[in-house]
Amino acid sequence: MVKDELLTPDTPTYHYPFSNVNCENGQICTGNNALPAYPDPFRLHTLMGYILRLPNNNDYFMAAHNRPHAGYRDLLELIKDKSPGFYYSNILVEDGKTLNVFMNGR
Repeated sequence: MVKDELLTPDTPTYHYPFSNVNCENGQICTGNNALPAYPDPFRLHTLMGYILRLPNNNDYFMAAHNRPHAGYRDLLELIKDKSPGFYYSNILVEDGKTLNVFMNGR
């Protein structure tokens, strides 16, 4: 996850502050939801939106991955009705990596 800015290889990345993503190894929990079949790579651009719309659970949630260290339900309540700027400045926690590291799978 990155802030809403012009992306460069040196753009810092952030822990995903919600659930379903294991930030340590990059695994995503999709629960009992089957991923759609993509017979051609042209439609792959829709995959991330599909994954982000899946119901959340607490499988990989870590309070340390949001600045207030709030529990999942409290985090959702905290950001309700807030601007994107609040999310970027008060919720996201840098993971110490860059977009270049993420894109190269290191």
